[in-house]
Amino acid sequence: MIKIECKLEGLDEVKKMFSSTLLKSVLEKALNETAADVKKAEVEEMKRVFKNPGRWVLNSLYIWRANRTTLEASVGVKDAAVKILAHHIYGGPREQKRSEKWLQMVGGTKYYVPSTAGKVSPSKVLQILSATGAHPDPYSRTTARSRKRNKAMPNYFVVRHVGNLQPGVYQRMAGGRIKPVLIFVENVNYPVRFNFFEVGEKTVAKVWAKNFSAAYQAAFRSNVR
Repeated sequence: MIKIECKLEGLDEVKKMFSSTLLKSVLEKALNETAADVKKAEVEEMKRVFKNPGRWVLNSLYIWRANRTTLEASVGVKDAAVKILAHHIYGGPREQKRSEKWLQMVGGTKYYVPSTAGKVSPSKVLQILSATGAHPDPYSRTTARSRKRNKAMPNYFVVRHVGNLQPGVYQRMAGGRIKPVLIFVENVNYPVRFNFFEVGEKTVAKVWAKNFSAAYQAAFRSNVR
């Protein structure tokens, strides 16, 4: 969470021109405008660092608005999105997925990664769990009978240590050719991709004076009428 706050200290000249209530109103407006600018900058940063981020990701931030009592505004990540964005903000190892835990039961390691750049869709992961017998629901597992009924069903299987093949999940293609789909690894460490705090701090430094001046000028014009 990025906190933007203001204390009524060192503003003696401004205090002489405004009542305490009016000054707090100026600060409230400046804080909230700054928080809005921070959120906008964070969304632009997500668009830059993530490949085709969905609406859910772009809407994952919230603003806690300032009021005249607290004079404090915040921009943070919604609870539902913390698990997704935390490792991109802080880096380090990610939590194990449920599908990885299930694949461990049939020979997988703690983690898997796609064999090629990009993501493996949830529907494909479900097909892999069914085909390899890793799905916890026995009725969702692929059987010889179901494969016979559906000739187009992808044929996935787990490789532990066979020759020069990397341990992982492979797909058997036409003609007996096989291709890797998931590669088993012991660790998955994320670099910091989303510089959430740095973007926020730079934005506050860039826009605070402008926002305070705009709120001050608007209040001054209103006060002298």
